[in-house]
Amino acid sequence: MYQLYLSSFLFPVAPEKLTLKIDNRNETVELIGDGVVSILKQPGLTKVTFSTLLPNVRYPFAAYESDFQPASWYLTALEQIKLSAKPVAFRLLRTASGLSWQTSDTTLRVSLEEYTINEDAAQYGGDVMVDVTLLQYRAWATKTLEITKTASGGASAAITTPRDTSGRETPQSYTVQAGDNLWNLAKKYLGDGSKSDQLYESNRETIEQAARQNDRASSSNGWWIYPGTVLKLPEGS
Repeated sequence: MYQLYLSSFLFPVAPEKLTLKIDNRNETVELIGDGVVSILKQPGLTKVTFSTLLPNVRYPFAAYESDFQPASWYLTALEQIKLSAKPVAFRLLRTASGLSWQTSDTTLRVSLEEYTINEDAAQYGGDVMVDVTLLQYRAWATKTLEITKTASGGASAAITTPRDTSGRETPQSYTVQAGDNLWNLAKKYLGDGSKSDQLYESNRETIEQAARQNDRASSSNGWWIYPGTVLKLPEGS
């Protein structure tokens, strides 16, 4: 069983199938007299593709975080993500059939590459089927190349090194603001968004208590965090 989140919303109907394709960056090179060898490289970006039904009526098999929303609500949300030209959080929760606990999950920072809206009265009635393609997002930064003339009339080039931040004061806690999520906070304070699980484990009791106070059975492992919650930042952040 799946629960599929994009940005801050849950798709009401889990897709029947979903594909995560990890791009290959390895190369093969033919050496003279020594055959073909492989050059192993870091994997490329993960592409996520799925199709999901957006109901225009309330079905017993559909799930909603708060209250029923028609297909147009989700289409507007997708349009806003696309127009914002910013990455968003993608989370896939998996649970074993008949069990209430989570078996595994996949969390990525992604861009919304494209989506196709399908309306077919014969097949979907008054509902809408949408095909979605997401691509893993990795933050990047530009580097500055400084060219200096030498005394002999030549030139030397050097890449500017990042500013040393080792002397900066590191906060020990953070108060959650509206729009925050653990991925962004882990990226900002721990240097890596994938350390969001570490941030959650350090604040599990606090996060779960805030979720219960906001009428949720759980935070879904930190997916739901609330303004005003004070999080302890792990040492070394």
